[in-house]
Amino acid sequence: MRGGACVIMTGHLCSGYSGIGRGLSLLAPHRSLWHAEIDPDMSSVLAKHEPDVPNVGDLMVAPWDLAPVPDVVTAGVPCQPISVAGRQAGREDARYLWPYAVECFRVVRPAFIFLENVQNLVGIEKGAILREWLADLRALRYAVRWAVIGACAVGAPHHRHRFYAWCQYLPTGHVPEAVRVRERAVCGVRSGLLPTPTT
Repeated sequence: MRGGACVIMTGHLCSGYSGIGRGLSLLAPHRSLWHAEIDPDMSSVLAKHEPDVPNVGDLMVAPWDLAPVPDVVTAGVPCQPISVAGRQAGREDARYLWPYAVECFRVVRPAFIFLENVQNLVGIEKGAILREWLADLRALRYAVRWAVIGACAVGAPHHRHRFYAWCQYLPTGHVPEAVRVRERAVCGVRSGLLPTPTT
C-alpha cells in the first residue's frame, strides 16, 4: 500500500477479465501494476479497461525479476486440470500452471497473495494437490487461511462453490500451518431452493 491514500497495488496471474481485481475494488482503491494473461479475448478486455497496465503474457516465461512488486498478487490459475468438468489429470495436464505461479511468488514476494480455484481442489487426489499448494506457500513463508464459499452465500441464484485463500508473507518467525476457516463449504441455501433471480 502506497502513501496515506491506501491505494492497493496489485498484480494478476491468469487475469481473465480481472474479476478478482474488480472484486478487490469493493474493499479499497487499487491499481494494477501488471497482468499475466495469454487468452486473446481476455487480453483485449484488459487492454480496453486498463490500457496503461502492461500484460506480461505467459506466466511460464515472464521476467518476474523485472516486474514491479505489488502489495497483492491474485492468482486464478487454470482450473481445467482439477475441475470435475474435465479429466482431472492434475499435474499431468499441460495446463497445470501451479509451479509457475509459485515461481512468481518466490521472485516477486508480495506481502499478500489471493488465490481462487474450483472446489474440487480440496478433494482431487484425496487432497494431495491442495496439500502440495499449502506446503509450497508455507515454504515461501506465507501464512494461509482458506475456505470454500458458494456464490449462493452472497445472494447469487446458483451454487458455484469455489476455493479461496488469503496468504500473508511473514518475513521472520514461525510460519503456522494453513488454517481452513470453515470445515464445511459456506453455502447460502438454507432450504431446498436457490433464490430466484430478478431483473
